[in-house]
Order: sequence, then C-alpha cells, then structure tokens
Amino acid sequence: MISPETRVQIRRYFYAEHWKIGTIATALDVHPDTVRRAIEVERFQHAEPLRPSMVDPYLPFVREVLEQWINQRFLGVQCTYGEDRAMTNFILAAGYDTVYQRSAVVHTVVPETYGKLCLMFLRWDRSYIREELRFARIVWKRPPLWRALALYESAVTNLRFPIGYLSIGLWIVHMFEDPGAFMRMLLAIAMAATVYVLYYLRSERSWDAVLGVVYAYFSFFALTWIFPYAALTLRARGWLTR
Repeated sequence: MISPETRVQIRRYFYAEHWKIGTIATALDVHPDTVRRAIEVERFQHAEPLRPSMVDPYLPFVREVLEQWINQRFLGVQCTYGEDRAMTNFILAAGYDTVYQRSAVVHTVVPETYGKLCLMFLRWDRSYIREELRFARIVWKRPPLWRALALYESAVTNLRFPIGYLSIGLWIVHMFEDPGAFMRMLLAIAMAATVYVLYYLRSERSWDAVLGVVYAYFSFFALTWIFPYAALTLRARGWLTR
C-alpha cells in the first residue's frame, strides 16, 4: 500500500506533467504496477469520505485553476510544461497572492547528460518566456506597491538577456583586435560567479559552492545558445527529457 500523498503525487506526475510510468516508478522508488494502480480512476475512489481539510473552502478555485492549466494554449498549441509558473499566473490573475515556501520538497528526475540538460533548459526557457508575456498583462491588476515591485524585478531580470548577448557580441568583436580581452572576460566570469558562490556558502554551509565557478564557465561556453533558440521555438510542446 502507498500513502494517499504518494498516490496524489503519482497522478500529478502522470496526468499533469506527462511522466512515463517507468519514470514515476524510478523517481518515487515504487514498483511500476503500483504506479499503474494509482492512475486507475476507479481505484482512486475512497470508500469513506476524507477528513475535512483546511483547503476544502478553496477546492472549487483549485479545480478551476487546474482546468485552466489543462486547457491552456499558447500560439495555437497546448501547453504541456511550465505548470508551476502557469498556475501561479492563474492565481495572481484571480486576485490572490502567492508566496515562496522555502521548506517545500520537490521530487524530480534530473538529466545526467549534456544533451538532456540542454533539452531541460529549453523547456524551462520556453515556459519562462511564455509566462513572462502573460505576466506582463496580469501585473496591471496587482495592488500599486506590488505592481511597482513586480515591474522593477521583471525589468531587472529580463534586461540581462539583451545586455548579456550584446556584451558577448561586442566581446567577440573586440577579442579579434585585442587578444587580452579573452583573459579579461574569463576573469569577469569568475568574479561574477564568486558573488553567487559566497551567497550559496553562507546559506547552505557547503563547500560544493566552489563548483559554482566551474559551472559558470560551463554555462557561458556551453549553454548560452539555449535562450535565443528557445525564443525562436516557443511553439514546441514536447517534454524532451522524459
């Protein structure tokens, strides 16, 4: 037997996130047959009513948001990923607030190869662009203070893309005129990564933070192409890595 929480998680992975049965079984360390039984609707019904829950008053709204997500379309195609940000936008559009829950635990299957890592980031960036465009309309419904903060955060966050790619282009051009520009760029990457490393070290107390500098170089040389390509392929809807 599995707990009701695990059964709900299995059904969410299968119906909302479109994971395969084998992937779910691996992620949750259960037998594939257990997954199959959990996704059968007739087996999911309870003989006795569930105990009252603090979310019961919000169940109609929860069902409404889930229905909106299931039927969400963008550029004429159904949305099949990015449900976390999508449902957040649905909640904000309805006039509710959302907060960050640091103690939340999320189970997922992470890519272990460069190819699958790229596919995962493509999925993330496509859904990020899609939901940022949606949020640009929703933000005007927010209270004035939160609207101002959201606009500021969104502007700072998104300006990094044109500024970053313009800087890379100028650096490449300048490198042909001044070979020393290459070493200066490497130094600049290390200095920027150090800021994140120190923050991670302070919050997590783990020396794994030093790997952040290595990842910064890997990200710059091996992953920079992903965001522009994602912007040009927004209609793609496959999960790619699962």
